[in-house]
Amino acid sequence: MAESRALQHDPAPLLAPLTARLNVMAPYFLGESAPTVDDSGAGALAGQIARTAFAASDRFDTKRRDHLVWLMIVTFTAVYPTQDEHRAVRRALGLAREEANSTLCSVHSSRSSGAHIN
Repeated sequence: MAESRALQHDPAPLLAPLTARLNVMAPYFLGESAPTVDDSGAGALAGQIARTAFAASDRFDTKRRDHLVWLMIVTFTAVYPTQDEHRAVRRALGLAREEANSTLCSVHSSRSSGAHIN
């Protein structure tokens, strides 16, 4: 019962601070031309930031990658992560990259074996 009441609350008071954090950090992740969004665009901007951090795991050295992951966690949650939380997010990004690579390999092998999308 308490859960259903919680879902009926207006999310705006929670969304506004997240949107503000995303707008402040977006230029760091996405460059100076990063968009400034209102609450309705927060999800899309969060997705862009997450994809940038995901892509960074291939491009940067470990120290820079860890820094980006830490900043992403703080941006999304407004809390400083513990070392265990940071490691868990970093590991999840690594696993997601491995899964993405595996999926791409599957698509490639299905295409090269003659299976095509019409």
